[in-house]
Amino acid sequence: MKATILLYIANGLWPIQSPVKLLEPEGFLLINANSINDLLKQLCIHDIHGFILFAQKTTDDWLYITREIRKREAQRPIIHLSATNSRKMLIASVECGGDDFIPITRMNMELSIKLKRAINRTQERIKAEESIRLGECMFYPKKAILTTGHHKNIDLTYFEHSILEKLLEQKNNVVERQSLLERIGRSTSGSSLNIYICRLRKYFEESTIRIETIKRHGYKLIIKE
Repeated sequence: MKATILLYIANGLWPIQSPVKLLEPEGFLLINANSINDLLKQLCIHDIHGFILFAQKTTDDWLYITREIRKREAQRPIIHLSATNSRKMLIASVECGGDDFIPITRMNMELSIKLKRAINRTQERIKAEESIRLGECMFYPKKAILTTGHHKNIDLTYFEHSILEKLLEQKNNVVERQSLLERIGRSTSGSSLNIYICRLRKYFEESTIRIETIKRHGYKLIIKE
């Protein structure tokens, strides 16, 4: 079965080659949405396996649309395409819940590979066990949700989920930075990894769970049994 991808760009006009011509030969089924209402409508009609959202200069659409998608699809990957390769756009992508960030100048080289990898890992995630207790918190791999001790539900992004799973596999032991980068994708930068770790730490800040930095090595997820 072909993976169905929902594309969004505000005015429907791509600055360079549309991802449709790039992805259709790779076996993807592409659906275009030219407005937010159209995107949400298509989401209700079709079984979507992933999302590609494009931003020209501002991230306003990213912020709103990504949150709306996450309300309905906690697990499906969201890839943000950007007209610029700025750190500001990267941070905005991570903070609003995007699973990957690709400057449009690298689209031809990276989009198909990253999309396939993200969809495959999503399928693996769906097969994961139902829930894992982390001290006062609960982690639901199938739903990509972390519930804090105050019963607050947090929808994890694809990368946050992957990093937490890797840390859990070796809880109370050091996980090398390279191992984490390989889990979430070799093209992910070290600065991006730092952002995801900071976000996970924030989620656990009111619990006894800690993610320690082990200088020159990696990170350790501390869970008191």
